[in-house]
Amino acid sequence: MKMIRVWVGMMSLMILCVPGLRAEETAVDEKDTSKKSYQGVTVIGAKENVVNLGGSGAYLDSEDIHQFNYDDINRVVRKVPGVYVREEDGYGLFPNISLRGVDPGRSGKVTIMEDGVLTAPAPYSDPSAYYSPTTGRMSGIEVLKGSSQIKYGPHTTGGVINYLSTPIPDDLKAYVNLTSGTDFREDAEVRSHIYVGDTVETGIGKFGWLAESYQRFQDGFKFIDEKPGIKDPDATGYELYDTMLKFFFEPDTDMYQRLELKVGNSYRDANETYIGLNTEDFRNNPYRRYAASRFDGIESNQVRSYLRYYAELIPDRLNITSTGYFNYFYRNWRKVNDRIDAASIPGTGDRLSISEALESPTHLAVLKGDAAGSFRFRENRRYYYGAGLDNVLNFKFDIMDTEHSMDFGYRYHQDRVERYQRDITYTQDGEGRIIDEALGAPGSGGFNRQHTEAHAFYINDQMTWDRLTLAGGLRWEWIQPEFKNKATGATGKVNYDILAPGVSANYRLTDKVSGFAGWHRGFSVPSPSAATGASNLREETSDAYEVGLRLNDAERALHSEIVWFYTDFDDLLVDDSIGGAGSGMSVNAGEVNSQGIEFLLEYDPAKHMDKPFNLPSYLSFTYTNAKFDSSSASADQESIFSGAREGNEVPYVPEYLLSFGTGFEYGKFGVYVNGNFVPQTFTSASNTTDQINPTTGVRDARFGQTDSYLVFDFAAEYALTDWATLTMNVYNITDQEYIVSRHPHGPRPGRPLTATWGVKVNWG
Repeated sequence: MKMIRVWVGMMSLMILCVPGLRAEETAVDEKDTSKKSYQGVTVIGAKENVVNLGGSGAYLDSEDIHQFNYDDINRVVRKVPGVYVREEDGYGLFPNISLRGVDPGRSGKVTIMEDGVLTAPAPYSDPSAYYSPTTGRMSGIEVLKGSSQIKYGPHTTGGVINYLSTPIPDDLKAYVNLTSGTDFREDAEVRSHIYVGDTVETGIGKFGWLAESYQRFQDGFKFIDEKPGIKDPDATGYELYDTMLKFFFEPDTDMYQRLELKVGNSYRDANETYIGLNTEDFRNNPYRRYAASRFDGIESNQVRSYLRYYAELIPDRLNITSTGYFNYFYRNWRKVNDRIDAASIPGTGDRLSISEALESPTHLAVLKGDAAGSFRFRENRRYYYGAGLDNVLNFKFDIMDTEHSMDFGYRYHQDRVERYQRDITYTQDGEGRIIDEALGAPGSGGFNRQHTEAHAFYINDQMTWDRLTLAGGLRWEWIQPEFKNKATGATGKVNYDILAPGVSANYRLTDKVSGFAGWHRGFSVPSPSAATGASNLREETSDAYEVGLRLNDAERALHSEIVWFYTDFDDLLVDDSIGGAGSGMSVNAGEVNSQGIEFLLEYDPAKHMDKPFNLPSYLSFTYTNAKFDSSSASADQESIFSGAREGNEVPYVPEYLLSFGTGFEYGKFGVYVNGNFVPQTFTSASNTTDQINPTTGVRDARFGQTDSYLVFDFAAEYALTDWATLTMNVYNITDQEYIVSRHPHGPRPGRPLTATWGVKVNWG
């Protein structure tokens, strides 16, 4: 909190000391508005800016998100080639996103930001995304995969996803989106998105504000086996409350300045579970949940805030952006952790992981509530804190015929996660009735703290000469993770000193065609828990190359891009326990080569032929060959990366991805359809097709493959007036049933056939 107070004091002093502050009232038309060029903190800025990137990237605007009334980040980013998602819950609550073949687990290798601010709970100490910004309230999403990402960290091997919140409007504006629906399995949904905002002139400057609320209530499309003591077997959904306030002030000074404050809160209570199903049970009914999962659920509360100062020190030449931010996140995932009294299976001792119990008829009967036995339940309480100061100085200048735009950036950041977990042992009778509850001591399931302090500097120069744009930059980070086991007193501290350069080029072959190429060095650091384990654990590094060609023809409503990429990963970092009961520490899993082709085509033939209607269409295709170049160093039997051999495929990275869509718009009416095809993938680096752990020889539901699937979504809208629109959406039109993941514990389904309908009011 001390550094936040210092930052506020410095910014206040700068504003007050600026010469020329005019306290008297001034007419609006007498002001020089040409210097008011603040566009917010963005990665790309706008859809049309993609054509100028020196690397591969995508900008998904409000239409891409809200046309299908999406609130699932997995469904939104499928349009972007080179992005892979591993679904888990059907709603996108816990995204597992990979860019160009990195480990997708909990999106831990992707730098997740909101409005340019790090938003993962603890991006250095524990980047696992048990929190993801609410997609449905966003105005845009930016994705960077190429060398341009060296300006962002801490995970530059994977890429960047920047969520853009609702901007403060220039004039009074109100927006209401009310939605209800059902999946025809007694799963009801109610959703509301409301915001209002305005910008007003005052005698001392311009003032803007925005108030926003997003709420969603979902019954859940699964049901729990009915057993004695289970009061509501249909309670498998969630509720979400998300609010945000934004303010800005632009003082009436000779130098353009802007002070912006954002605060927000996201509370979620989801009756989710780590337990999947036995494969045979999944084929019979994928939406079933076993009785043992009756107590499972996750409650979380996130608070986000930033105070940002922007000033044009020299109009069109020199500006500075300084952001102080603080995020807090609490979550308690209550879940069945393992089966006890499991000595009947050789090599398991007295405890058996849930995924192993799913493949053992004796122990599966206990999870179903059909036999007497015991299972251990864990309350995973974790507290996350993240705060920092982020400063960027942009300097534009010319040298001879070359235009330069140079960025100097410095960020001081610290975050931590505290685990205070408790185990509970439940014993049931032969009918599944709980007859005993043995509470473990507080901290019995884990009692530790991970803390990281980081300093990050970068310099990046973008040089434009005629048709050629060159960019070169260097990122340096000094990172100091610390770990303390509060139960044993064990501590550890390490330092990482990392350099990550990158270069790119963009050449406009014609006014409509450009080619680009780039290289950058990526890195990702281990979690602080590694400080007390393997002292020789190395950071993950990568060399990433890409070459691409873009076509952008606005007159023909045509945009196309094709990219070849190649990434060579050294010392791949993975969590040695993905939903299991292993060590949970980071390990170096070996070397991986990932290469492929990304292709995107966006075209409206009707607009090209000047028809009275529109046919907006797109095609996104990705081919990926992501394979291990060495055997895995992971020895933990719980790790999905254990057992990898040279030439094996990286789990959950499919060879092909295909996404496509089209629509018809005429007058007040529009209909649209999206399709997504995902082939089957291996769920472990051992690439086994059977539910057998190759390290132990024990049957385990996490091993094997996912299903291939083709899913269609439908959307329709009708404008009643200039400000009111009726909407209808249908997801998974053909009601496909398919395995999207075998993690954390066993097969899990995608979202079933669901229909929603609603009304949008957009006034102002």
